[in-house]
Amino acid sequence: MKQIGWMLVVGAGWALTACDRGDGAKSADKDDDGQSQASGETDDEDGSKKKKKKKKKKKKKGKSDDGPADDGDSAGATSCGPLSTIPDIPSGRSKPPTLAEWGQACDVNTQGAGSHPGNCTMKIKREWLQVTCRGNMTGYEQFEGFGSLGLDYFEQHRVGQMASFVVRLRKGQSQKVRMCRNKERASLFVSWPPSAPKPTIVALGVGPKCDGSSWGKHH
Repeated sequence: MKQIGWMLVVGAGWALTACDRGDGAKSADKDDDGQSQASGETDDEDGSKKKKKKKKKKKKKGKSDDGPADDGDSAGATSCGPLSTIPDIPSGRSKPPTLAEWGQACDVNTQGAGSHPGNCTMKIKREWLQVTCRGNMTGYEQFEGFGSLGLDYFEQHRVGQMASFVVRLRKGQSQKVRMCRNKERASLFVSWPPSAPKPTIVALGVGPKCDGSSWGKHH
């Protein structure tokens, strides 16, 4: 049977990169000091006064530049908590995140650290979950609660290389899928009780080899 590669590509796409945790630190003082020390030293009194005045000006300028720059950096940074922290989910429905939005999203996994599957990532942005595994992917199985393809979820697959889902998290709905590799699987399980403001479980754990999967085998 001929294998099908990329089954569906989302128009907006999605990023597979890790969370950006840059601190955006700046150091403008070094350049100012270097310029001040290199600028015209003179032996006479007038020259000395001019030099001092120039230094004072630069110092003042440095102060005013540092304040707004730091504020801007901290405002643009994404604050990522522990993997076990599920971010708040806004009400309503939205379009799938763009590449840039996925790049700002933080990794999430409520599964115990010792049971995480290797070479997999999982992120949440708004009500959307992205789960991606790489390696010798053979298919997926035990697929439940994802809704309608192209509306509630999107999938990308490359035989023997990667498998990825972007799925809308839904209140009162449990969702799961086994992402199969030749020697093991990565099992996704999401639980969002009707009374809870957000999911209580978003877990991706490692498991034994799948029962006999193929691409798009839904049970």
